Amino acid sequence: MTLSGVVMVATIAFGMGIDKPDVAYVFHTDLPGSLEAYYQEIGRAGRDGRPAAAHMLFGLGDIRMRRLFIDDEDAPTEHKRRAHGRLDTLIGYCETAQCRRQILLGYFGEHAAPCGNCDNCLDQTPHADGEAEARIVFAAIAQTGERFGAGHIVDVVLGHESEKVLARNHHRLASFGTGVAHKKDVWQSLIRQLVAGGFLTLDSGGHGGLAIAEKGRDLARGQGAFRY
Repeated sequence: MTLSGVVMVATIAFGMGIDKPDVAYVFHTDLPGSLEAYYQEIGRAGRDGRPAAAHMLFGLGDIRMRRLFIDDEDAPTEHKRRAHGRLDTLIGYCETAQCRRQILLGYFGEHAAPCGNCDNCLDQTPHADGEAEARIVFAAIAQTGERFGAGHIVDVVLGHESEKVLARNHHRLASFGTGVAHKKDVWQSLIRQLVAGGFLTLDSGGHGGLAIAEKGRDLARGQGAFRY
């Protein structure tokens, strides 16, 4: 532990026990379980005050595996629902085009300016303006009472006459079918990014319902920006 230039491969349990101030790089080869876990794990780096880096690789297989882990748990349905909600927030963080430091600290209630150091801040690739898409999502959430989860909201904006949509007469809403320009996976990703960006809140302690946060209401009024 006193040597320099050492690369250590460890499980989460062992890695979290490392008390070495000069760790300069944390590399995740798959997806953590939540944004809280990721925050704690990358916190192993840079404790000496020097610049440090964190890198994570993930793919659809990791998301599927994490969901299987949750579903296979011997736990109450509500516990699983909350775990899926936390995972969705982490995926939104991974997919966001915004400053990662802003997203990460904002999740814990802290305000931060763009860091200028993360991959999104340094990436010069142009991103799409997502304000129109955000307003479509906001309208569907508002018109359904701000109590339904992402799956139902996606069905509404895509105009899917699911059993749940028809039972609640949500096929008669003005927002029904307003999002047919994009496919289901795009809307799912956009909603995750809106949650991660603080534009939407997720009722992780209840039934996973989405509500419009104050930041989202500001965006709907033309204040602020959302890019993806």
